[in-house]
Amino acid sequence: MIDEFKEFKEEGRAGLLFALDAQDNYVSAEDAVSGEKYFCPGCKCRMHVVTSRLGKRFYARIAGEQHTNGKCFSYERSKKHSFEKLVPLTFITELCRVTPKKDGGNATGSKGSGAGDFGAPDDDEFKVAPFTSLKQIANEMDYLDANKVSEFLLTFRNAKNVFMGKGYALGARIVHCRYAAYKSDSNALLFDLFCKNHDSTMFSVRFSLIFVSKKVFQEYLKKFGEFRPMENGTSRFVKKHEAQDVLLACDNWEFIPVPNCKGNCGKKECGKCYGMYQAVFSNPKQIYLIPADD
Repeated sequence: MIDEFKEFKEEGRAGLLFALDAQDNYVSAEDAVSGEKYFCPGCKCRMHVVTSRLGKRFYARIAGEQHTNGKCFSYERSKKHSFEKLVPLTFITELCRVTPKKDGGNATGSKGSGAGDFGAPDDDEFKVAPFTSLKQIANEMDYLDANKVSEFLLTFRNAKNVFMGKGYALGARIVHCRYAAYKSDSNALLFDLFCKNHDSTMFSVRFSLIFVSKKVFQEYLKKFGEFRPMENGTSRFVKKHEAQDVLLACDNWEFIPVPNCKGNCGKKECGKCYGMYQAVFSNPKQIYLIPADD
């Protein structure tokens, strides 16, 4: 088994921490059963579990199998991160707070206490480190255990396990959502999260990120689009991408009821809506724009 792992590592075929079983359930390599069939979460190529010299387990592609998604191949060869030893509330707070430097200046975020110590050895092991940024999470989101991350990372695929009704106390969460609109009067960027209920019906949740500074609000609005002049002398806001996904980290998502709106989200046509949550922008590290395809 030792030589097998070394071979897989040298060939670049090993390195996934999670894979799907035959029932599309996420299974950690540590919990995988030797001889069972597993599949890459991103492209469904066949995988199986291998063990390193120090007993660490990883998924490797079966001989002859190739990833059909370039993102899978890139992730397989990159440094891995894990939620296992993160303290969710501490991690999110560190993303959302500005901490002073020792020299008296200001710094964004910190390397802080939410990470824990993985003690990754400098030998044949793959390095597994704690997450320290939203960009790292975005890059690895398709290869993470959907059940374990739902306690502080809400995505399109796991939100149904969290929102069982309107007015849920969200608290501190990282949210995978999509840019929807802006409100100049309140310096707010609005984002939507669309999901399926357990009965396969659709529902949505809206998130409002409030900027205290008008200048900072306008700077971030430019990341999502621009105002273009119209023939009638007015201007219209045109989005840069039809679908712009983001990760938002806030340590206090507050549920905001909106009068005269059955879904409490402020949209003209709510459909099945689980309401709106609002937070205040305080740190550039708490928002990350996921590169769009178009």
